[in-house]
Amino acid sequence: MVHGIIMAGGSGTRFWPLSTRSKPKQFLSLMNEHSLLENTIDRLKLFCDALVIVGNVEHRQFLEPFETNDDFIRVLYEPCAKNTAPCIGWACHEILKQDPSAQLMIAAADHHINDSLSFETIARKALNYVASEPCIVTIGIETTMPHTGYGYIEINDHNATFHSVCNFHEKPIKDVAERYHQSSRFFWNSGMFIVKAQVLMDLFQTYLPLHYNLLKQLDQSADIHDVFNQFESISIDHGIMERCKDEICMIKSTFDWDDLGSWNSLAKYLKKDSQNNAYDATLFATNAESNTVVSQTNKPIILLDVDNLLVVETADSIMITKIESDQNIKHVLNHLPDHLV
Repeated sequence: MVHGIIMAGGSGTRFWPLSTRSKPKQFLSLMNEHSLLENTIDRLKLFCDALVIVGNVEHRQFLEPFETNDDFIRVLYEPCAKNTAPCIGWACHEILKQDPSAQLMIAAADHHINDSLSFETIARKALNYVASEPCIVTIGIETTMPHTGYGYIEINDHNATFHSVCNFHEKPIKDVAERYHQSSRFFWNSGMFIVKAQVLMDLFQTYLPLHYNLLKQLDQSADIHDVFNQFESISIDHGIMERCKDEICMIKSTFDWDDLGSWNSLAKYLKKDSQNNAYDATLFATNAESNTVVSQTNKPIILLDVDNLLVVETADSIMITKIESDQNIKHVLNHLPDHLV
């Protein structure tokens, strides 16, 4: 069986003030009438036999409605955030108890993919490949610009559908991102991967033995709170992917993908006026160009003689900043009262 694992525990700080600790971006309807999590579920339903959503217990009210009586969708509630390795490891461990031959499709809850059928085609090719190969297949996205907000995958060859991986690279500075974009060997790291559950658990045993041993304690009815408190907070990329490159290959996407990691990334999906203002609001702009305006209220927003601003209004707060500062929003939150974040 194919089991989808959806990571839904993110805090979505870069989308503040629309995204908050109590309701982060995966539960928001940013692209259509459905939440980003609902859109992810719909994509994975095309080819998965069961789904596991891993989210924070503090978001139970948003996650419980997805649980199904037939166990097609199961929700695991993390008692605290410990990054993606413990999240994925726990889901993998639980799936293996039910299905020792399980295959996994692992994805984030808050990404955008424009073509679900192309996504399904790529996923099925990868699933067929890992059925007979003890490896991880990751999905690489062909670059369209020198993006400094994405991690990158470097491949060794272009001779096959599944390319051997040379290295993973962190989010680069602008000059390095430009070099990556000009090269045919670099792809954006989508953070999605396909693998047999037992292969992944073996990699946990090799590269994250503390996590592996803690997960095994759950078989002896250990308390999940105690186990999570002992986990090292580490991503699956740092903990496993970057350490086992010889066991990883990449398949190129045939679909457009966006991790929606900032307001700037969302702007290209919003309506545009004749002055290149992106908006989801009642907007009146005069001599105002290339602004992004989002509002959850019915108040009209008037822009006069301003360019390249980000304006976001909610019932609780209004944020105004330069559009190029959108990646820095998360740094402001530590200085705000708790009720605003």
